[in-house]
Amino acid sequence: MTISKTKSGSYLVEVQYPKKLRPFFDNKRRYKKTLPSLKTAKIQEANVLMQIEQV
Repeated sequence: MTISKTKSGSYLVEVQYPKKLRPFFDNKRRYKKTLPSLKTAKIQEANVLMQIEQV
């Protein structure tokens, strides 16, 4: 679970899925998305973590 700033000034959200839940997320190892602001990045990270808890 990290939010890092890119060279272009946007923010990259990365959340790693637990091994047991990867089949529910199309066998992806992690969620990655680039967003324009820190506020939206934090909201998106919280949404992904909530989805993981629900599964």
